[in-house]
Amino acid sequence: MTDLSVEDWNEIAARASAAGDAEGVSVARAMAARAERVAQGGSEHRNIWTTIAKKAVIQVLRYSVNKLPSKVRPYANKIIGVVEDLDQFQQGAVVTALVHVGVPTDVAITAAQWIVVFVGL
Repeated sequence: MTDLSVEDWNEIAARASAAGDAEGVSVARAMAARAERVAQGGSEHRNIWTTIAKKAVIQVLRYSVNKLPSKVRPYANKIIGVVEDLDQFQQGAVVTALVHVGVPTDVAITAAQWIVVFVGL
């Protein structure tokens, strides 16, 4: 798995802007700034970035479905619902929640790994 680049986050911000989603634009821009700082070796406060990362995952799922693994794409809306509801982002909990809403186990595992990379900071 790879992290999204500054350019990827800027593209997400542009798509959110085109959709009229001001919050999505704000989150994507914040993640672009974070990606740039991380690339330069900066450090962030965990709780703030976990919250922003959670919102960013939701924005990626909404506006960059084409960047998701193909087997995850059909379940993006269900995954968004789970991400919005969860407060703890450990892989097992995410997989369980996704399977509970009807996402196939193999897709749930893939999605959970991806979500934990971003939100599990």
